[in-house]
Amino acid sequence: PHSGEQSDEVLRTLRDMASDFCKKAPGLAIDIETIDARNAIESPKGNIATKHLLQVANKISRGEGERGLAFFTDGALVVPHYPQLPFAILGPGQPEQCHTPNEEIALDDILVAKDIYHTFISEATSLSLL
Repeated sequence: PHSGEQSDEVLRTLRDMASDFCKKAPGLAIDIETIDARNAIESPKGNIATKHLLQVANKISRGEGERGLAFFTDGALVVPHYPQLPFAILGPGQPEQCHTPNEEIALDDILVAKDIYHTFISEATSLSLL
């Protein structure tokens, strides 16, 4: 699901699509089963801490900017209980390789991430963001 979209909405849409396919193809049977459902999460828009983190990251790194990612993170378990808690995924490496077999991270990416973390924590502390 996209942020703001609940798993039951997605499941209902998929079941409707499956029903349409089955009507068009006699004998076709599609069974949709939810194995594990986690709702999408997103930091509150305009949060000063996440804005500052993005500014620091863009200043130090290649400036890839803000984007959504479609994979599970612990934030899906924490954010629903603390909806105003700023949340961001920021780490070295390419998102496409995150938690995959043979994942690799360039040493330069680790050093850039270290600089981002250090700068953000130093500045956020002095700005009372943390």
